Amino acid sequence: MIIAVLGEKGGTGKTTMTVNLAGIRATEGWKVLLLDADRQGSSAYWAEKRETLGLPTPDWDQFFGTSLGRMLRSAILDYDDVVVDIGAGDSDEMSAALEVVDCAITPVRPSGIDVWTMGLMDSRMAQAQQENAALHSWAVINCASTHPASTDVESAREALASAKALRVADTVIRQRIVFQRAVAGGMTVLEEPAATQKAKDEVMSLYGLVFGENNVEESDREAA
Repeated sequence: MIIAVLGEKGGTGKTTMTVNLAGIRATEGWKVLLLDADRQGSSAYWAEKRETLGLPTPDWDQFFGTSLGRMLRSAILDYDDVVVDIGAGDSDEMSAALEVVDCAITPVRPSGIDVWTMGLMDSRMAQAQQENAALHSWAVINCASTHPASTDVESAREALASAKALRVADTVIRQRIVFQRAVAGGMTVLEEPAATQKAKDEVMSLYGLVFGENNVEESDREAA
């Protein structure tokens, strides 16, 4: 499966989602390529850090430009999964990736400005699906308040209800310092010692959204 984490707006938590998906998948024994197509290079930094810790690390590389789609088609022949972190904005990398990816995840903060940009992403996904019928696209609410009285998630869901191509996931990721701490330390949230069960459950909800239908026992994979 080819998974892209992308969006029009920066600062939404793309890299955090990308590295947790790739890291957990690799830890479970799948052959994974983590591809950093964001020139900030945060996913590549995470992978380098992880290697120094001796933790199960996906293969990783950096790649930019209009030939990203061709590269992804080639890479998936050698891997169970390719997870690609794409820089913010309607870039060449986004256009190329959407031609071939199976699953596109767009993290969105539940604030007015961030939610407004999702109209652009919904149009972008609808356009991409005309050429890539296999594309499944999800909006995932990220960095939501942990305060029990907050209504930001409900407000964001109402604002996103009119989306045509983007489906709004049940998964909600809250604003938790352990997410940033885990990424900076080359870990997944499941490996971060300070992570609460709630934080782990949120990450595994995202993981299940992406890989749930593909999760099989090791024996099943060997028999295939």
